[in-house]
Amino acid sequence: MCLAVYKPAGVHPDWDAYSNGFQRNSDGAGFAVVDAGKVRIHKGFFTFDEFKEAFANFADKQCAVHFRLTSHGKTNADNCHPFRVSDELALIHNGVLNIACDVNASMSDTWHYNRLILRPLAARDRSFYRRPDISFMGEQAIAGSKFVFLRADGDFGIWNESDGHWHGDAW
Repeated sequence: MCLAVYKPAGVHPDWDAYSNGFQRNSDGAGFAVVDAGKVRIHKGFFTFDEFKEAFANFADKQCAVHFRLTSHGKTNADNCHPFRVSDELALIHNGVLNIACDVNASMSDTWHYNRLILRPLAARDRSFYRRPDISFMGEQAIAGSKFVFLRADGDFGIWNESDGHWHGDAW
């Protein structure tokens, strides 16, 4: 199962933990970072050194970090997380979604869920992931998985947060 990390601004990365996470989930890495009022996505890193070099430039910023272990779709940069939900919102996912992945068999379960469910929700409400009704429904639908949302203004949300844990100031 993949590894998803939420890191607030000012919290320094635990490089040993990140290296361990990459070694156990080595099918691609990526991160979303809040930078200059935007959420920027950097993904498709297939060595830890590549990831670390790119991420080090944003080490003090608010980020969502992902290390992938392929469950659905191809092992390639397109299937690395984060995924863009909207211009201002990024998503990372930890787990496996028990859904049909038949829109594009080369793409992951997260890509399908994002395209078919999350993007339409975001088009209607930029804070959908915070609404109690939507987050309850979403958490039930992804049971056994966790989603981390990161928005350009620094707002974030974690669906099924209690299924993960906080390590110091990072989740």
